[in-house]
Amino acid sequence: MSHFSIKQEAYAAIEAKYRCAHEIRELRLRRIADGRPAYYRQCTRCGHAGNAISTKVATVGFQSRAIPSFDDELEHQWHAKKSAEYLAAYQKIEPSLRAEYDAYLASDAWAARRSIVLARAHGTCECCEHYSATQVHHKTYERIGQELDTDLLAVCSLCHDLLHGRAAL
Repeated sequence: MSHFSIKQEAYAAIEAKYRCAHEIRELRLRRIADGRPAYYRQCTRCGHAGNAISTKVATVGFQSRAIPSFDDELEHQWHAKKSAEYLAAYQKIEPSLRAEYDAYLASDAWAARRSIVLARAHGTCECCEHYSATQVHHKTYERIGQELDTDLLAVCSLCHDLLHGRAAL
């Protein structure tokens, strides 16, 4: 099983488990960051809300009745449970993902790709544009082994450490 299918399979199972299949959704009013109203059809059992709906659609038939407030706590509980499962799934598969990634970084395919990226940068870090680029940074791990040019940056060791949070300015 490849690096991606291990992760995709684990994450797809979580998404399937947390896909709201409940039938009862109520129109709810939520105030967004700048105070404007936003309307959602929120599940009354799990708190899932999906995307906002337009004010015009939301308020049809509610002229004389108040629209209940969005249940932030119920949604928060749903997100917290889902996030905890993502974390547990990742911790379970992380050793195999790491081993596969390390094997890829030791491969001839990566050596060739790395050389292309370093040549593209003409030896200069694409972050700070000052020091020599000696490393290649993955901006995303979505396409390991099939990276796009925009997925990779030629960087100096200092910038690479900063990008990974291993150093501070």
